Amino acid sequence: MPSFDTAIYHAGFAVYNECFKPEGREKRFDHQRHIPLAALKESQAILQASKQRLRACRSFHELHRLVKQLISGINGVGPLVIYDTAERLGGYLGLYPERAYLHSGTKEGAQVLGLDVSRGVLEVAELPKALQALPPREIENFLCIYKDRFRAIAREI
Repeated sequence: MPSFDTAIYHAGFAVYNECFKPEGREKRFDHQRHIPLAALKESQAILQASKQRLRACRSFHELHRLVKQLISGINGVGPLVIYDTAERLGGYLGLYPERAYLHSGTKEGAQVLGLDVSRGVLEVAELPKALQALPPREIENFLCIYKDRFRAIAREI
């Protein structure tokens, strides 16, 4: 991103970086195309108005908490939008997850594996040894992508 304003715009509207078109016409990430445009406009405006607070964050956890505080009250914005927004902003700011955040599919995958999902996050050390080699954001992808396979295996046992 050429600037933090542009990073906020793309994160707030959940759009691909290379698709800079007139507002609301960019290509959204597939798993966020169902979110009402009005919710994304409101989210993006709040994030832009809070850019100094966002830029002051020193960890991904702090950034995630602030994004949640800022946009969780918007109708249509849930845990996955909050996480994805924080992750995109964190990419610009150089802040990356230190633990696996549980939202939507990641939570389902963790539950099927019998992991404690009550805190909304998992420390890397809490995961099976094979997963501990992955960075937290890849752990989240793994839990989400393979949740259905985990369910199928659990049914066979």
